[in-house]
Amino acid sequence: MNSYLLWSGIALNAVLIFIIAAVFYAWFILPLVEACSLTRMYMRFSKLNQKKAKLIPVFYHWYRQTIFIRTFDRVSGNGWQWSGIGKWSVQIVTAA
Repeated sequence: MNSYLLWSGIALNAVLIFIIAAVFYAWFILPLVEACSLTRMYMRFSKLNQKKAKLIPVFYHWYRQTIFIRTFDRVSGNGWQWSGIGKWSVQIVTAA
């Protein structure tokens, strides 16, 4: 009986640790990587179009948009498009 309680306690703790690690990854680590990708894309867009953008506020904006749950699959603007980590494109916007 004691060995059963020992092994079931070990298994339950392992499952609990796995669940906590998965939630931490989904809520904090993946949004951090996505925010870095979005920031990199936006900074490249700003540089191409001679606009000034500060790194920290742009990163904070995108991290705030992606933390806990991301509400978009793809986001785009006038001259840029982001479809996923590393899947983005930017172009020069000409004035009409």
